[in-house]
Amino acid sequence: MFAPNDDQQLLTDSARRFTQKHYADDKLGQMGEAPLNTALWSEMAEAGWLMLPFAEADGGLQGEGQSGLGDCVSLFEVLGEGLVVEPVLASTILAGGLIAASAESQQRSDLIEGIVSGGAPIGVALHEPRARHDIWYCEARATRSGDGWTLSGHKSLAHGAAAAEQVIVLARIDGEPGSGGAGLGLFLVPADGSGVTVTPYRLRDDHWAADVALDNAALGADALLLGPGAAVDALQKVIDKARLLLAAEGTGIMRRVCLATQAYTMDRKQFGVPLAS
Repeated sequence: MFAPNDDQQLLTDSARRFTQKHYADDKLGQMGEAPLNTALWSEMAEAGWLMLPFAEADGGLQGEGQSGLGDCVSLFEVLGEGLVVEPVLASTILAGGLIAASAESQQRSDLIEGIVSGGAPIGVALHEPRARHDIWYCEARATRSGDGWTLSGHKSLAHGAAAAEQVIVLARIDGEPGSGGAGLGLFLVPADGSGVTVTPYRLRDDHWAADVALDNAALGADALLLGPGAAVDALQKVIDKARLLLAAEGTGIMRRVCLATQAYTMDRKQFGVPLAS
């Protein structure tokens, strides 16, 4: 199903040249020293990688009716093989997918333009410390305040948030924690906003994530990207796509391991002959 066509093979070849140049074995120790390598992020944007998931109408590369899944699978296999740690999945697939699912507006257009042009990544804060991997368990609360909103709560393992200027936060508008996806909304929150504290940390695989603490953070009316019902529908689709691309990334990582093992068994000798013999 995901055998690359000619265009996808060209994408794979160019992406592999990029990763072999910038993510060679002797450079891996430098990867992940900061939440974002801005020079590499700009090169990824120039190569068109950050446009891949988006429709042409939004400044992306996908024609009408095209999902871009095959293109993204081809790219993410190479990202895995190269052990790339920049937040491509978080900003383009998760955040970008949720923004693309929101209603047409100038804000929506500006956000997508910022992603595809290589602007600051947009993070996603979906998980919570007590959720135990249940995406719908949400204690963070959003309450109406005049024409806007007030958010309070604590999100953890927010992907892409360590280098983000804005973070998409899942918060409960109605209902109680444990009541499923009903009543959940997705809000665009400035990372440096009043009442917002972002605490970045480096993960074991050299990616970065962050905790996002919300203490009566005041937001405008346009902060609500997707309200109850629409938020759940968009999240289900975006998370399914992200899981597929994580599998593609894992395939690329396994390919790198196999190639490294092959090279080792050819070079390493026991009793005067290569292990491969």
